[in-house]
Amino acid sequence: MKKRIDQIGIDVARSTFLWNLIDVCNYKCTYCNAPHGENYNDFKKFDNNKKNVWKNVLTRLSMRRVGKFCLDVLGGEPTMHPGLEAICKEMDVNVNCEKVDVYTNLSKSSNYFSNYKNMSKIRFIAAYHPQYYNHKFIDKTLKLNTTRPGMVVPSINMSTKPEHWDQMEELIHYCSDNDVKFRINFLHSVDKGTEGDIPGVKTKKNVGIEWTTGYPSNFWSRFEDLINKNWRSLTNTNYTKPGKSIKEYIDQDSVRTRNTYIPGDKLPVEYSDGSSDYIHEGDLVADNLNMFKGYKCKTRLYYIDLDGQIVNYCTGEPVSVYMNEEELSKCRVCPHDFCDRRAFIYEDKTKYYRERTR
Repeated sequence: MKKRIDQIGIDVARSTFLWNLIDVCNYKCTYCNAPHGENYNDFKKFDNNKKNVWKNVLTRLSMRRVGKFCLDVLGGEPTMHPGLEAICKEMDVNVNCEKVDVYTNLSKSSNYFSNYKNMSKIRFIAAYHPQYYNHKFIDKTLKLNTTRPGMVVPSINMSTKPEHWDQMEELIHYCSDNDVKFRINFLHSVDKGTEGDIPGVKTKKNVGIEWTTGYPSNFWSRFEDLINKNWRSLTNTNYTKPGKSIKEYIDQDSVRTRNTYIPGDKLPVEYSDGSSDYIHEGDLVADNLNMFKGYKCKTRLYYIDLDGQIVNYCTGEPVSVYMNEEELSKCRVCPHDFCDRRAFIYEDKTKYYRERTR
């Protein structure tokens, strides 16, 4: 019988803001589940009322009272927004901002990205999209990382289609051979018409083409050893779950596998019987221990929508215009049956301090 958790986690001393800067993208990937609407290719179609919202958001993030934070800039394609460079410049000199990750398809020219070479806090998480890939992706990654090591981190979407496999393998070998930190992302099913999943935030329906994954046996015969070899490099860990191969985990649930194969920190835990221990974040997910509904949770994850509204990611509760460290770090009651770790982007979400209400 599983012990009941009374307290778990650490007091993370910073907030994380997920900024959905733009709903325009120049790609139309069939597996995309971003709620970016139909504004492909043309920034002129971006809602005029939203074009300058970023300035108010930037002002709010620049207030010293906000305390320490990290920023993830999402889309759509953020590099299509004319305000991105100004945002990054401001964040790079902001003493409270620890880092900025910009999620991009890296389709802009090398000259565009060179404008960021001296911004040490800015990193580009560059998604490899097999439907749009060419060698410029590798060339730009090498050039920019030569300029500033770690400036670009490729995120390789693993396609189920054999026509993409040569370039996928080439890209993995390139990253491994050139000591480029990278990520592997397994695709999962996308249903047309699904709503966004951020509490209290209205998002457009997903209008992407339905994509159903299921990796065939010849995918695994080609890639299983390569993935196993490089899994530790992308997760920065020696962690492996016993009992099943990575193929079995992926076939069962690709999202869950991604989460459980990234153990993260060892978290202190106290049980209701008075005993205490440490547990990996990944094991919380793998062993179904991430059930904190009703617990007091010091969550510090916030979502910024296209209208510039900033809300708590878990509860949907809006923050005040003049938000401060005290408000951002306060405990809230968890409303969800399971804590969704959402590996890669929301990397601190599971470690937040939680306490069972008496």
